[in-house]
Amino acid sequence: MGQPTGLSFIDSTPIVVCDNHRIKSHKVFSEEAKRGKTSTGWQFGLKLHLVINHLGDILSFWYARHGHELMG
Repeated sequence: MGQPTGLSFIDSTPIVVCDNHRIKSHKVFSEEAKRGKTSTGWQFGLKLHLVINHLGDILSFWYARHGHELMG
């Protein structure tokens, strides 16, 4: 993990677990993954959040269900 430099950025990106038509048969992340709407449409999966410093070093990360509490 990087060191805080006084300037930090946070961003998130979806992690799609499976196609929408396979949700009922999906088993790998069945407890963690949820269906949620992103800027690109409905997806089944998780959301990865990253905090980096201005040098691009990762300061923190966690994942969350779409529209649910944070985990990590």
